[in-house]
Amino acid sequence: MELFKKAITVKLSYRDKYLVAEDDQESVYLDRDGTLKNAVWSVEFVESGANYLRFKSYYGKYLTASKVPSLLPGSKGKKVLQTLPEKPDSSIEWEPVRDGFSVRLKSHKGSFLRPNGGLPPWRNSVTHDTPRRMGTQEKILWDIDVVWAIPKTPSPSPNLHPQTSNTKFPTGRTPPTLEPPNLRKSQKDLEANEGTSLHLVNEGVASLSKSMGEHNPIGPTAGDVAQGANTEAINDNEDAKGTIEAGSVGFGYEDD
Repeated sequence: MELFKKAITVKLSYRDKYLVAEDDQESVYLDRDGTLKNAVWSVEFVESGANYLRFKSYYGKYLTASKVPSLLPGSKGKKVLQTLPEKPDSSIEWEPVRDGFSVRLKSHKGSFLRPNGGLPPWRNSVTHDTPRRMGTQEKILWDIDVVWAIPKTPSPSPNLHPQTSNTKFPTGRTPPTLEPPNLRKSQKDLEANEGTSLHLVNEGVASLSKSMGEHNPIGPTAGDVAQGANTEAINDNEDAKGTIEAGSVGFGYEDD
């Protein structure tokens, strides 16, 4: 039953031959051409909840385990037909008995859907009967090809978009909006910042000078050294001037 769980339409095959609904809309047969439109069967689940299925042909009729003898030489099986009973009955219901990836389709009477081979008229015929030998058990295994299945329910994908707010505001009022911050500063703000920065720099220099003076109370400051150098230069100039004048007087004395 698991093989048919989500199946909508299927193909039934045995050794590369497919179960096909005959164009006469009455009989069925085997054919190697699996592309035939009438090789596809619709799957219906029995409403009673039992483990039974119905297979509806391309012509809208059901695969039926009839009571009509097959008339094949040496066969005890009965014909498999396409029928459309006025009221659905057990003859159109099949129980899938799973064997690996294949199934045996069992009727309510205990017979199985059987593909036949060999020479005509056996070749490509389909009957339903109860196999009595172990070797025949393998000959009633059908492979299931799901043509159309119920699509899988997609798993919810993560929401990649931010959710919008569901906050409601009173009628007649406009909800508040958030404005982006103004990253541009006015010229006045820039000038004020520059003045503050310059003032802080001046205070820092004065504080540094004062700190240096406190840490070097004995040694002269740069201003004292400069003032001393100027005084020494003035004295040197006056001494040179006195020497020149003295020399001038001496030379005048020798000329006399």
